[in-house]
Amino acid sequence: MTPNDPLYANQWHLRMLGNIETIWNDYTGAGIHVGVYDSGVDYRHPDLKTRYDATRHVVVDGRVLVPDPDDSPGNENNWHGTGAAGLIAATGNNRTGVVGVSWGASLTGVNILGKTSPAYLNDPDPVGFLSAIHQMTRFDVTNGSWNATPGYASTFQNLNNPSAFAARLAAEYAYVSANGRGGLGTVIVQSAGNDDLDVNGNGTNVTRHNITVAAANQDGFVSSYSNYGSSVLLTAPGSETEGSIVTTDRSGTAGRTSGDYMGNYNGTSAAAPIVSGAVALMLQANPNLGWRDVQTILALSSTHTGTRIGASQHSAEENNFWQVNRADTWNGGGMHYSNDYGYGMLDVYGAVRMAEAWKHFSPTAQTSANEVRFSTGNLTVNGNNYIPDGSYLNVTLNVTASMILEHVDLTLTFRHGNFNFVNIYAYSPEGTRVLLHDGSTGEWNTAANGLTWTFGIDSLRGEAAAGTWTIQFVDTYPETADGFFTNVELVAYGTRPTADDVYHYTDELVEMSALNAARLSLNDTDGGIDWIDAAAVTGNCFVNLGPGGKTTIAGKEIAMGSGVIECAVTGDGNDVLVANSARNTLVGGRGNDTYLLDSATDAVVEKSGQGADTVIASVSYRLAAGQSVETLLAANKTGTARIDLTGNELVNALQGTNGANRLDGGRGADTMTGLGGDDTYVVDNARDRTVEAGGTTGGIDTVLASVSTVLAGFVENLTLTGTAALTGTGNGHANRMTGNTGANVLDGRGGRDTMAGGRGDDTYVVDNLGDLILEAAGQGRDGVRSGVNYALAAGQEIESLATTRDAGTGAINLNGNEFANTIRGNAGANILAGKLGADTLTGLSGADSFLFNSGLSSRNVDHITDFSVRDDTIRLDDAVFTQFAVGTLASGLFKDVGNAGARTDADDRILYDHRSGGLYYDKDGSGVSKAVLFAVIDTKALLTFQDFLVV
Repeated sequence: MTPNDPLYANQWHLRMLGNIETIWNDYTGAGIHVGVYDSGVDYRHPDLKTRYDATRHVVVDGRVLVPDPDDSPGNENNWHGTGAAGLIAATGNNRTGVVGVSWGASLTGVNILGKTSPAYLNDPDPVGFLSAIHQMTRFDVTNGSWNATPGYASTFQNLNNPSAFAARLAAEYAYVSANGRGGLGTVIVQSAGNDDLDVNGNGTNVTRHNITVAAANQDGFVSSYSNYGSSVLLTAPGSETEGSIVTTDRSGTAGRTSGDYMGNYNGTSAAAPIVSGAVALMLQANPNLGWRDVQTILALSSTHTGTRIGASQHSAEENNFWQVNRADTWNGGGMHYSNDYGYGMLDVYGAVRMAEAWKHFSPTAQTSANEVRFSTGNLTVNGNNYIPDGSYLNVTLNVTASMILEHVDLTLTFRHGNFNFVNIYAYSPEGTRVLLHDGSTGEWNTAANGLTWTFGIDSLRGEAAAGTWTIQFVDTYPETADGFFTNVELVAYGTRPTADDVYHYTDELVEMSALNAARLSLNDTDGGIDWIDAAAVTGNCFVNLGPGGKTTIAGKEIAMGSGVIECAVTGDGNDVLVANSARNTLVGGRGNDTYLLDSATDAVVEKSGQGADTVIASVSYRLAAGQSVETLLAANKTGTARIDLTGNELVNALQGTNGANRLDGGRGADTMTGLGGDDTYVVDNARDRTVEAGGTTGGIDTVLASVSTVLAGFVENLTLTGTAALTGTGNGHANRMTGNTGANVLDGRGGRDTMAGGRGDDTYVVDNLGDLILEAAGQGRDGVRSGVNYALAAGQEIESLATTRDAGTGAINLNGNEFANTIRGNAGANILAGKLGADTLTGLSGADSFLFNSGLSSRNVDHITDFSVRDDTIRLDDAVFTQFAVGTLASGLFKDVGNAGARTDADDRILYDHRSGGLYYDKDGSGVSKAVLFAVIDTKALLTFQDFLVV
């Protein structure tokens, strides 16, 4: 998203951070708390007041540190903290002023630079300051846009002096890293400083617990003032000395300018809060990152800037060349590093996308608790320890620790007559040279009487610690002085080696492979569960995990070796991920991704709202719950292999092959296409849709439905499942429909359908004379509703038979069977025949006929509930009523025996008693056979011979 803040267009630094607007579509730092350790914060500022959190104020000596800037004399830079706060989290998209990097994060000011603050940084005894640092655990991220000029000051900056400020501060940083964020560690961001000196001369920047940030200008080259060194982690925009970064100022005339905003903020003081804002975005994207994870991600995602790698000459602002360390999992090889820039320019886009993906391949947070540490102990340099004038001394030491490096503390004890004419290097076992001291920092006599100093190394991430290290002293100016190197201790920090490798790729693969084409091959040789991490890549990726296959990342083709890599995660592009024979986990990220799978155990991970994604499976496959994959296809759709596909609770589109597939969309409103073959569809959502081929290619297809369902065209069979009362509706074809144990309604629609309701009180809708209804005895009370003439089949226990609409006027004739049926007509002229069994016949309005055409017995007595003398007729089949001629019943054959004084004679065959409604047939008049009751007229209507018709 593009914020609507009026000064956003002037914030050039935001456009140097990768595609931050894309990140703002997803994250703004919401829920992340940032402590601004500075000169106070103008929390009433219109761009800061909605972001300010006063509930996290630090308390020192019982006093709440009110964040107001100090206006007392000597605090002319009291606008400084407000500027830093705006860079971190000035409210975005509020049509006001500027935008912070994480404009949804919360801010709390901690005034350590105000001279009247009880936590004043420069107090001779900084107990209050250290107390405030101790309370950094209140925050997820802290920003320190301050530092001391590197100078190797033993009483102030030396980590080996326990009473020195730097050592005491380092101890607090260690505590905060171990205990902040519930043990995940507060992330501490620190400015490198603005002295154009080596940060190793200040113990505050040496400690591994803080992120040391250098500054660069708008052209990407390091700012001329920015401190440098082997413990710089990365760079962010800071602008040149005159300053051009736009941010918040103290409101009104109290600040650096006369308005609420300033356009001349600069320095590593600007670079650090930009990184702090980026970290807030990362932590919102993945709240489970440990503090060490954050540092690793920033290093992996930072981009090359300044002079090109491999150049023979660097710019005037730069003090160092770029180099590449000997790691082997970043863009096909080692990581670029410069003492000027650290690992490079902050890339917010890459850092946040990598943070999101981190949980897949690094689910255990890297914290103080699980950090691996190895120390050689304090070793005495035996043998030659002389640093000759105008020459060099190499001293080696062997490290046996099996670990992968993140940080190294190298403590050296030496003396030299002119510290400014000594360069100190460390060579890793894998051959990377690290410049620890270049003679620029400190005084000529800093080591004249001996110096024990700890140098921090952040440039060896990803290298192995084990092997022979070399410490090199180079005397750069003959005929001045010499020295001695007496003691060394190497302390390595990192992780245990693992065969579970993660190969990280970014858009910089293009630049790095141009330097070394060997980066375009990938072969894992040590087993384990391995990952390709291309989450930070902005374009489309084609990741083929098959051995010997071709993978394309950032537009570069990578040859895959014979080693097996099991898993991959890609970024925002429309990516294609191809599985191999292993158990794969594939994460496509945003974009319209396609997965090609060959095993039912392959896992696809897709979050909602991250594009329209497709899985193509060459085996039967089930989508895991919660994975937002829209389309699931069987590979080779023209083939005849049986591939069964199962969706999940979301809306899926499934497509089979020309074979006999089982397609189950899951609980969402799914579309299932079977193509050819005898397919089975599982329908569990009323909005599920099935699509079948017509003609001879479509096969005989079946829907298994646990919800009421209407069959789509060219689907032949329907089976209702479960126990719910469901309605099953056919189509124009001859359907076979089977109910469940509930009370179903089965409606065949059009074709010659076969319907079997099973248990439950079922209702059948008939619209074709050829419809067949199957109901076994004892399976509920069942009914048929017919829109055509219909006769119940023999042997089917169906209790009721009726027309589909009582108000209809169509002449629909209904015939029961040998069971006791209740038969009901409509408003038309119906012929109703109960057949065998004690039936109940209701004609409703219309001129209805009640037909008796089955053998008479005491078990075959029908009730006519609504006989109308005016309209209705009783029809007698001459095959049963053998004494009658076809036509209107002769008057002499009928007698109402209910009339007073009525007597029967030998001619009376149809006897009626209007008092009871009983209707009898006496086949031989007054002969030996008794009259047989065959019907009861419930209305007790006054019948005459004219109400009977012999057919």
